[in-house]
Amino acid sequence: MDDVVKLVLESQKGNKDAFYQLLKRYQTAIFTISKSIMDDYHLAKDISQETFLKAYQNIHSLKDPNKFWPWLKTIAIHCCYDAFPDIKNNEEMENEMRNITITHDSLSVAKALEDKELKEVLKKSIKLLPPQERICIALQTYDNYSYGEIAHTLNISVETVKSNLADGREKLRYYLIRYQKGE
Repeated sequence: MDDVVKLVLESQKGNKDAFYQLLKRYQTAIFTISKSIMDDYHLAKDISQETFLKAYQNIHSLKDPNKFWPWLKTIAIHCCYDAFPDIKNNEEMENEMRNITITHDSLSVAKALEDKELKEVLKKSIKLLPPQERICIALQTYDNYSYGEIAHTLNISVETVKSNLADGREKLRYYLIRYQKGE
């Protein structure tokens, strides 16, 4: 029997030390996922703690101990989603983008990818996306999830994942074009 499965089964029996071992084993990975979605160190730390608290409180509901890792990742992603503020409307998003200081000349695409200022604008732009689009982009870009994995994790259809990714990319493209034009 796998070590993780043993620890999960022991945790389900109320063994706090076993759960602590699971926490130690997965805390860095959960933090990394949270950080890639939220792009905020302190918020990612909080979400990691909340993830493990929810996992501890609900470990008895996990029917297949072999699926602990996917189950834990799903909790983390839902904690991230819950941490997003209310979705901003388009006018608020546009106003926030206008507040970004721009001192940039026209760049080739290759050079643009290396440009620190552009990366900062991209980070700020990603933060402006609606949560569902942002999470889909983060899972695919930073965690290399497939469409199917994103759909399963977020409990949505593959078509919805594709739509969220397309919409999110289109908004990012719009922000970056505006940035390059100096708007």
